[in-house]
Amino acid sequence: MKSKQLFWGFFFLTLGFLYLLAKFDVFLGFDFSWDLWPLLLILAGIAIITEGTIVRPLISIIFGIFVGFLVFGWIGNVFDENDNFDSVSKGEYAKKTFTLQYDSTITVANLSLKAGAGKFYINDDTNKLIFAKSKGSKLKYTFNDTQKDSIVWIEIESGTKNFKLFNDEPSRFYLKLNQNPVWNLDLELGAAKSELDLSKLKVKNLVLKTGATKTEIKLGDKLPKTYLNIDMGVASLKIKIPHNAGCKIVGKMGLVKKELPGFEENGDGIYKTPDYETAENKIIIDYNGGVSKFEVERY
Repeated sequence: MKSKQLFWGFFFLTLGFLYLLAKFDVFLGFDFSWDLWPLLLILAGIAIITEGTIVRPLISIIFGIFVGFLVFGWIGNVFDENDNFDSVSKGEYAKKTFTLQYDSTITVANLSLKAGAGKFYINDDTNKLIFAKSKGSKLKYTFNDTQKDSIVWIEIESGTKNFKLFNDEPSRFYLKLNQNPVWNLDLELGAAKSELDLSKLKVKNLVLKTGATKTEIKLGDKLPKTYLNIDMGVASLKIKIPHNAGCKIVGKMGLVKKELPGFEENGDGIYKTPDYETAENKIIIDYNGGVSKFEVERY
């Protein structure tokens, strides 16, 4: 049997076996850390060196199993449905809380969040300017803020990340923002599941760049115009907009499955709600996606 066949065969066998164990709540008692990713390079190098030797099939088998664990660990961490933030940890986790006091002189807040894989939530409001809480396997975030006159800049960036194979507490980040300032949000996320309830906030600009994601965004009608600039890979995106807000959608959506009830296409790839021109509140969405699903729902 060819080495390539052995690799793919054991890769899918490993994925299927691990999925069945997880389906029946079988805990194997060990963790998988992404710090081990250099082993991929080592195994690839050994596979090249042993080409044509009797040990090459064995290396292909080990390689397939290892990659199977890697992929399953990533999928399990990102799309795990356990969202109980305060559950009891079974492993070594890092927790961090960050707050920034609200100053009534602040009128504009610019927030930049750069993070890898995990789960991300923006919900509820706070009497502080920002309240952030992170939790995950050895997950670390850095927080920086500067203020000039009535404008504040906040930068949040993730650091070292380890992912558990059977992880009851995947990496999660919870964020609460004050309702009073006008917000400009710049979110750059890796493989993630995100629930962003921005309906109570004055969001002027939202820039969202993601990889393989499942994202839901709920917008409000607190400003005359809200701009969204979205760039996604293999992703699923659902945006909820108020009934009284007009909406226009532009962008490159060749491979995108669109669900846009109530929108009219102008023939030039631009979609608008019938009340867009006359609506007091407008939402403009510039969406560029790969192979993805894009849905807009009015509430």
